[in-house]
Amino acid sequence: MAEILVAGIPATDSPQGCDMNGVFKSLEDESFFVDYVTAHFEKAPAAAIQDFPCKHTIDKARVIFAHGEFSQNIRQYAVLLDSENPDHYKRAGAMLHALYKSDIVTDVEFEASQWGTLEQVETGEVLGLSYGDSQQMIRFPIFYESFHNQMLAFDLSYRLCWAYEPKPRDYDFGYLYNVCHYLKKNRDLTVDSLSMLFRSLMH
Repeated sequence: MAEILVAGIPATDSPQGCDMNGVFKSLEDESFFVDYVTAHFEKAPAAAIQDFPCKHTIDKARVIFAHGEFSQNIRQYAVLLDSENPDHYKRAGAMLHALYKSDIVTDVEFEASQWGTLEQVETGEVLGLSYGDSQQMIRFPIFYESFHNQMLAFDLSYRLCWAYEPKPRDYDFGYLYNVCHYLKKNRDLTVDSLSMLFRSLMH
């Protein structure tokens, strides 16, 4: 998992998975949410930029919109389920739902590597680079180009959930690939279904 996660250390304010008064609670504040989410979405994962430097364009209005969605999701749990303090699975689901609905990154631009542009490497225009090596180089960048918002949304939500788990479980690229396809294909997922995703992953 370390090879595909965005650079950074998950916040571990509640290692026993029982205290929601840490980062999850702070995210209910709009200013904190905007700063926290923006910092995460500004960074491309190391695996994506290993050979091709990458820059993001972020829409701040969409980050603010995501905060509104997150807050509404938490309020719905409080009202409909009489749950004033939803657990970390519900909060992770609420976060993923808000982020994947918002498409915060509006553009991803890859710069050329020492071998040329992503397109040149993909089409085999580069001399001195074997087909196998070229395919390995572009595998993750091409995936990231198509699924950057879904990946960053899941990764941040996973990290938050991870911080509240006494024995968190990792995921591999195959799992990430399937989740990103699922999120991109289905635009009407519920908060509950995404909460169950984290519950099943961690157990």
